[in-house]
Amino acid sequence: MITTYLKENSSIVRNAEYIINESTLWIDLFNITDEEKVIVKNTLNIEIPTLKDISQIEISERLYVENEALYLTITELVNKEQEFPETHSIVFILHKCCLITVRYVELIPFNDCINKFAKQLNNKHNAENILFMLLRNMVTRLSNIVQSISMDIDDYGRLILDNNINDLRIDHTNVLKKIGRKGDLLSKSRECLFSLTMAIQYILKSPQITHNKASKDLLDTLLRDVDSIINFSQFISSEIARTLDAALGMIAIEQNNIIKIFSLVTIFFLPPTLIASIYGMNFTVMPELKSPYGYPIALFLMLLSTIITYKYFKKRKWL
Repeated sequence: MITTYLKENSSIVRNAEYIINESTLWIDLFNITDEEKVIVKNTLNIEIPTLKDISQIEISERLYVENEALYLTITELVNKEQEFPETHSIVFILHKCCLITVRYVELIPFNDCINKFAKQLNNKHNAENILFMLLRNMVTRLSNIVQSISMDIDDYGRLILDNNINDLRIDHTNVLKKIGRKGDLLSKSRECLFSLTMAIQYILKSPQITHNKASKDLLDTLLRDVDSIINFSQFISSEIARTLDAALGMIAIEQNNIIKIFSLVTIFFLPPTLIASIYGMNFTVMPELKSPYGYPIALFLMLLSTIITYKYFKKRKWL
């Protein structure tokens, strides 16, 4: 599918057809067919990367200049609210006449970005402005995601360590799963941040960009923002590790308490069991067996031995 954004009077008009003229500002290519690729290639004299091409991890395959067009492959995070978030690549092609974006997967965040910017754009904008606005939106979105992860990890830490909360039974297994998912989300966010860092650094050195003061200041600001988010994400990564250790420690304490209970029960019943075993021996000569008070005396001794054991453990502060 091809969507074209054109300058019209004092605004930007969205068109579902492929139109190339002096008013064309931005072309969004989503999962285009081979026929559409040929049309774009012939009219703009550029190569449209395939899905295999944009999956490459080498910098030379992701950031390059070809036929005076700047190619940037940037990783975008999707499905962040789902159990297993994903990352997919977007290709930005800065052509001398317009900006071309190439996508092979439906990216809801990117679609929202397109709809948002389509309302904000006016005829004063150019292809570079749109590229910078999209990059800024991606940085802002990743910043919000990382901040959200930080807040969630703080909540999990309080849930695990707060004594008042721990008066209630906590499903530590479920908490561990949630922490692990946040760790996975943070890892994918960092992947996107590193991708943005490389792209912005490449843009700053590219002759295809108009290096005026405004654009340079904007790119420098974006680069600093990305670096600060990466540094903050490193701190969150250590917090995730600490919270995981705390959760595993609480699980170990619970297991030890369970084992302790069984051990104490075994020890408490050991003296009574010994007494019962003695009087359970079938010897012919056992004077106590003929006593009318033998049975209650044996029960009393069993109870007394349990109480003495309990008092001893309490005094030694083993309970």
